[in-house]
Amino acid sequence: MLEETALVVEADQHSLWVELPSRSACSQCGSGTCTTSVIAKLFRVSKPRFRLDNSLNAYPGQQVVVGIPDDLVAKASLWAYLLPMVTLLAGAAVASVAGAGEGIQSLMALVGLGVGLLLVRRFTTTGSMQRRLRPTLLRFAQPTQVSIELTSLTRS
Repeated sequence: MLEETALVVEADQHSLWVELPSRSACSQCGSGTCTTSVIAKLFRVSKPRFRLDNSLNAYPGQQVVVGIPDDLVAKASLWAYLLPMVTLLAGAAVASVAGAGEGIQSLMALVGLGVGLLLVRRFTTTGSMQRRLRPTLLRFAQPTQVSIELTSLTRS
Protein backbone atom coordinates (compact mmCIF):
# COMPACT_ATOMS: atom_id res chain seq x y z
CA MET A 1 0.00 0.00 0.00
CA LEU A 2 1.25 3.47 -0.88
CA GLU A 3 0.97 5.66 2.21
CA GLU A 4 1.22 9.41 2.65
CA THR A 5 0.83 11.72 5.64
CA ALA A 6 -1.90 14.30 5.20
CA LEU A 7 -3.26 17.22 7.21
CA VAL A 8 -6.94 17.31 8.15
CA VAL A 9 -8.25 20.73 7.06
CA GLU A 10 -12.01 20.23 7.58
CA ALA A 11 -13.98 17.60 9.44
CA ASP A 12 -17.45 16.66 10.62
CA GLN A 13 -18.97 13.48 12.09
CA HIS A 14 -19.05 11.56 8.82
CA SER A 15 -16.37 12.95 6.51
CA LEU A 16 -13.22 15.00 6.43
CA TRP A 17 -11.05 16.86 3.94
CA VAL A 18 -7.33 16.15 3.95
CA GLU A 19 -4.60 18.11 2.21
CA LEU A 20 -1.46 16.42 0.98
CA PRO A 21 1.87 18.23 0.98
CA SER A 22 3.27 19.20 -2.40
CA ARG A 23 6.20 17.02 -3.35
CA SER A 24 8.80 17.48 -6.03
CA ALA A 25 11.20 15.13 -7.74
CA CYS A 26 14.23 17.02 -6.43
CA SER A 27 15.19 19.19 -3.48
CA GLN A 28 15.71 22.41 -5.46
CA CYS A 29 12.11 23.70 -5.29
CA GLY A 30 12.71 25.28 -1.91
CA SER A 31 15.54 27.40 -3.31
CA GLY A 32 13.19 29.31 -5.63
CA THR A 33 15.47 28.85 -8.63
CA CYS A 34 13.82 25.64 -9.81
CA THR A 35 11.90 26.13 -13.05
CA THR A 36 9.11 23.85 -11.89
CA SER A 37 8.61 25.86 -8.69
CA VAL A 38 8.54 29.11 -10.68
CA ILE A 39 5.86 27.71 -13.00
CA ALA A 40 3.88 26.38 -10.01
CA LYS A 41 3.94 29.84 -8.43
CA LEU A 42 2.86 31.40 -11.73
CA PHE A 43 -0.16 29.14 -12.08
CA ARG A 44 -0.85 28.90 -8.33
CA VAL A 45 -0.89 25.13 -8.21
CA SER A 46 -2.77 24.14 -5.08
CA LYS A 47 -2.12 21.24 -2.75
CA PRO A 48 -4.20 18.15 -3.52
CA ARG A 49 -7.31 17.75 -1.33
CA PHE A 50 -9.40 14.63 -0.82
CA ARG A 51 -12.70 13.96 0.91
CA LEU A 52 -12.63 10.80 3.00
CA ASP A 53 -14.87 9.00 5.47
CA ASN A 54 -14.03 10.13 9.00
CA SER A 55 -13.58 6.64 10.45
CA LEU A 56 -11.02 7.88 13.02
CA ASN A 57 -13.06 10.83 14.32
CA ALA A 58 -10.22 13.14 13.36
CA TYR A 59 -10.49 16.91 13.64
CA PRO A 60 -8.82 19.82 11.78
CA GLY A 61 -5.12 20.21 12.46
CA GLN A 62 -4.41 16.52 13.04
CA GLN A 63 -2.05 14.56 10.83
CA VAL A 64 -3.34 11.28 9.43
CA VAL A 65 -1.98 8.60 7.12
CA VAL A 66 -3.91 7.89 3.93
CA GLY A 67 -3.23 5.01 1.57
CA ILE A 68 -3.94 3.62 -1.89
CA PRO A 69 -3.35 -0.05 -2.81
CA ASP A 70 -0.26 -0.58 -5.00
CA ASP A 71 -2.11 -2.63 -7.61
CA LEU A 72 -4.74 0.10 -8.01
CA VAL A 73 -2.09 2.68 -8.86
CA ALA A 74 -0.57 0.34 -11.44
CA LYS A 75 -3.95 -0.48 -13.03
CA ALA A 76 -5.04 3.17 -13.14
CA SER A 77 -1.75 4.18 -14.76
CA LEU A 78 -2.09 1.41 -17.32
CA TRP A 79 -5.61 2.51 -18.26
CA ALA A 80 -4.72 6.20 -18.30
CA TYR A 81 -1.78 5.73 -20.68
CA LEU A 82 -2.55 2.57 -22.65
CA LEU A 83 -6.17 3.17 -23.68
CA PRO A 84 -5.56 6.61 -25.29
CA MET A 85 -2.45 5.27 -27.05
CA VAL A 86 -4.35 2.27 -28.45
CA THR A 87 -7.23 4.44 -29.70
CA LEU A 88 -4.75 6.89 -31.23
CA LEU A 89 -3.07 4.08 -33.17
CA ALA A 90 -6.45 2.57 -34.10
CA GLY A 91 -7.64 5.90 -35.53
CA ALA A 92 -4.49 6.23 -37.63
CA ALA A 93 -4.69 2.58 -38.75
CA VAL A 94 -8.33 2.89 -39.85
CA ALA A 95 -7.48 5.96 -41.94
CA SER A 96 -4.44 4.21 -43.41
CA VAL A 97 -6.41 1.08 -44.37
CA ALA A 98 -9.07 3.32 -45.94
CA GLY A 99 -6.34 4.80 -48.17
CA ALA A 100 -6.51 8.32 -46.71
CA GLY A 101 -3.63 10.74 -47.03
CA GLU A 102 -1.20 11.60 -44.27
CA GLY A 103 -3.17 14.66 -43.17
CA ILE A 104 -6.37 12.65 -42.68
CA GLN A 105 -4.41 9.90 -40.92
CA SER A 106 -3.01 12.48 -38.49
CA LEU A 107 -6.46 13.93 -37.93
CA MET A 108 -7.92 10.47 -37.30
CA ALA A 109 -5.08 9.74 -34.87
CA LEU A 110 -6.03 12.89 -32.93
CA VAL A 111 -9.69 11.88 -33.01
CA GLY A 112 -8.69 8.45 -31.70
CA LEU A 113 -6.68 10.07 -28.92
CA GLY A 114 -9.65 12.24 -27.96
CA VAL A 115 -11.96 9.21 -27.92
CA GLY A 116 -9.47 7.35 -25.70
CA LEU A 117 -9.22 10.25 -23.26
CA LEU A 118 -13.03 10.50 -23.10
CA LEU A 119 -13.27 6.76 -22.43
CA VAL A 120 -10.74 7.05 -19.58
CA ARG A 121 -12.70 9.96 -18.12
CA ARG A 122 -15.96 8.05 -18.36
CA PHE A 123 -14.36 4.95 -16.84
CA THR A 124 -12.91 6.87 -13.88
CA THR A 125 -15.97 9.01 -13.11
CA THR A 126 -18.46 6.19 -12.60
CA GLY A 127 -19.62 5.91 -9.00
CA SER A 128 -18.12 2.51 -8.23
CA MET A 129 -14.77 3.40 -9.78
CA GLN A 130 -14.57 6.71 -7.91
CA ARG A 131 -15.04 4.84 -4.64
CA ARG A 132 -12.29 2.37 -5.58
CA LEU A 133 -9.89 5.15 -6.59
CA ARG A 134 -10.44 7.16 -3.40
CA PRO A 135 -7.62 7.03 -0.82
CA THR A 136 -8.38 5.27 2.46
CA LEU A 137 -7.92 6.78 5.91
CA LEU A 138 -5.56 4.37 7.68
CA ARG A 139 -4.43 5.80 11.02
CA PHE A 140 -3.21 8.85 12.86
CA ALA A 141 0.33 9.87 11.95
CA GLN A 142 2.95 9.28 14.59
CA PRO A 143 4.49 12.49 15.87
CA THR A 144 8.06 12.98 14.77
CA GLN A 145 10.47 12.37 17.60
CA VAL A 146 13.43 14.67 17.85
CA SER A 147 16.21 13.82 20.22
CA ILE A 148 18.74 16.39 21.25
CA GLU A 149 21.87 15.36 23.00
CA LEU A 150 23.11 17.91 25.46
CA THR A 151 26.71 17.87 26.58
CA SER A 152 28.21 20.04 29.19
CA LEU A 153 31.09 22.23 28.22
CA THR A 154 33.80 22.74 30.78
CA ARG A 155 36.76 25.03 30.53
CA SER A 156 40.08 23.63 31.38
